[in-house]
Amino acid sequence: MQVQTAVWEHADLLLVSDGLVPSLSAALSAVLAENQQRLGLRIAGLLVGQETSPVMEALCQPCKRLAAWG
Repeated sequence: MQVQTAVWEHADLLLVSDGLVPSLSAALSAVLAENQQRLGLRIAGLLVGQETSPVMEALCQPCKRLAAWG
């Protein structure tokens, strides 16, 4: 994961989705958790539309909703 290089170590993530997000693999979940703990990685989410996403809501703090683009 790119966040492990010096240039990216203070970066955060913004995930934008329509809500159709598959479950994360155990390996990816572990990498994200380690980087959140070790580097203070923050993951924010933006859900666009009416779908809900338990994966995004669990992963992203905060996870905001945008009802529609227009």
